[in-house]
Amino acid sequence: MPSIRRLRRDLSRQLQKEAPEKVLAIASVFVDAGYRWVGYELVHHHAPSLASLELEHVERLGRGMAYWESVDTFAVYIAGPAWLRGQISDSDVRRWAKS
Repeated sequence: MPSIRRLRRDLSRQLQKEAPEKVLAIASVFVDAGYRWVGYELVHHHAPSLASLELEHVERLGRGMAYWESVDTFAVYIAGPAWLRGQISDSDVRRWAKS
């Protein structure tokens, strides 16, 4: 785990000045490859990406979650901050809770 976290930190430094679209695309690759938390941390630690999240992005990053640790990480790094900033609505979160 520490080596993967170091990789994420290095990658975050390299992506610091990149556009949110690029960071979100790279994060999606990590999510799809089974390294969800790496993708979530990339977005969370890239302020422009976090600020650019829309419902479509949030749902894309959350697709296919099958374990509570994925749900918890998603909530802390992606959905929670987006909800807090008003980028997703209460009704979106209610809909997820019902699903």
